[in-house]
Amino acid sequence: MLSRIRSSIGNRLIIINCLVMITLLCFSLFSYYLFSNQITLQKEQRAMQSYLVNTLSSLDDKILDIGRASMLAYADDYTQNTLKRSNMLGYREELEASEYLQKLFLTMVTSRNDITSILLFDNEKLVSKYSLASISLKTSFELSTNAWFQNNMLNTPLMSNGARLMVGGIDSVLRTPMFKNPFDNYYLCVMREINSFSPYERVGFMLVCTRMTMLDKVARSSVADGSRYVLADTRGNIICEDSGQWFYDRMNERFPELEQVTNGQMTNVTIDGVEFCAMSSCSDKCNLTLFLLSPVEEIYRQARTTQTMVSVIMAASILLIMMISSVVLRRGLSPFSKLAVAMDSFGLDNMRPMFSIDREDEAGRLANAFNRMMDTINDLIISQYQSKIDLQE
Repeated sequence: MLSRIRSSIGNRLIIINCLVMITLLCFSLFSYYLFSNQITLQKEQRAMQSYLVNTLSSLDDKILDIGRASMLAYADDYTQNTLKRSNMLGYREELEASEYLQKLFLTMVTSRNDITSILLFDNEKLVSKYSLASISLKTSFELSTNAWFQNNMLNTPLMSNGARLMVGGIDSVLRTPMFKNPFDNYYLCVMREINSFSPYERVGFMLVCTRMTMLDKVARSSVADGSRYVLADTRGNIICEDSGQWFYDRMNERFPELEQVTNGQMTNVTIDGVEFCAMSSCSDKCNLTLFLLSPVEEIYRQARTTQTMVSVIMAASILLIMMISSVVLRRGLSPFSKLAVAMDSFGLDNMRPMFSIDREDEAGRLANAFNRMMDTINDLIISQYQSKIDLQE
């Protein structure tokens, strides 16, 4: 069988043609895989950048808006007078101030659903509280000695609206009810210093609290399935993350892999045995850093489906081309095969094999030349015999 293939020009040409087609298919598929993977990564990078920019902007707006709620204390003279005279108020005045502040706080939260609690302090103690979730201060809390408060006042930078995002061990300050959803059990707190205008001096603080559910809702609004997010401050404290396990923990303890992620650059990291493409973006308004982690398997899943479809189509196309080219090649070489058979039949038993073909290409010219050669040979044989006969006579 092998010797038959080797002895046939047509079979060798068909095999060479098939090998060329297969090589072309492999090279095309390899190039397509590289190109499609690169396009997939570029597309994912643009999607991650868009998510980070839009989500971080929404988070900034939400947090700044919560901070703006505390501005009401600046514009309200009664509130400022209450804070200035908090140590001199009688029992009746305290009741009146409490009733007034409760109405004021109710006005602040009536038109919005993101504020859970408002706590108003003078320079030493709690003056008034409004809470929708039975939040209370621990009895040991004092502004002048509490480590959480002092650490934030010294080390946490002001946001663009003048308020301060309080981070760290908030659970050491507040007593909060427990819910099944972990995001309902932790709170984001924004603190604002309240200063009087004349004379200009600090008269107290307002602490506005909202559940982490608000941050989680914003962060999850446009994140893809299987992706993760981590929201941290510039000091390396986790504020919120998608699993709801770590609030106000240190980044280098819970997610040390993210330390190698630079702003705006896609980096591959492995967390809990899963490989992710990670990217981060920083905010100038609220001093936050948002990390997005997209699983590599999910990124390439859709690309692999497309690659499989393209591979099947390309392989089927190459196979069809190979079949068509083989048929065309066999038909094109069939006259030469017939000519070879005719030439093999030449002998004493067949001195005049003729080969007829109705074609004007190379095969037709070769067949005509073969027929003329047979005529010439036969004419020479006849003339030779005739010469011998004449000589004998």
